[in-house]
Amino acid sequence: MWLPEVEAMKYNISMKKIYKLKDLPIEINRNHFWSYDKEKAALSAEIIIEHILKYGTLEEIFILFNLMDADEFMSIYKNKVRLIFEGKGVPAVFNSLSADEQKTYEQNNLDRIPGLVKLLDIILPTIYKIRK
Repeated sequence: MWLPEVEAMKYNISMKKIYKLKDLPIEINRNHFWSYDKEKAALSAEIIIEHILKYGTLEEIFILFNLMDADEFMSIYKNKVRLIFEGKGVPAVFNSLSADEQKTYEQNNLDRIPGLVKLLDIILPTIYKIRK
């Protein structure tokens, strides 16, 4: 269940929807969120989507996709998570680097997963079309 925006302020997340980790559907493996307290954590949709796309199964991706608004899911993937998987990290930081620095940053970024980006660029629009 999504918490109201008042709860977002309580967790110091400016007007973002947050999701209690313990309230995720049972089919989603909590071990994908190994660095968070599974009973107390309240995470933004961006973090949940990133972790499920990175560590989850195709079934878990379907479950999460159906749990959220399809347009919001795709927007978060395209504008935030995809950039992380491309090795660009935070756009404001990446864009402030020179071309040579950007190339080095991308190559050294541990979150860089180009094969996953290619796969998700095929799968997610297909799921989106089916859902709409």
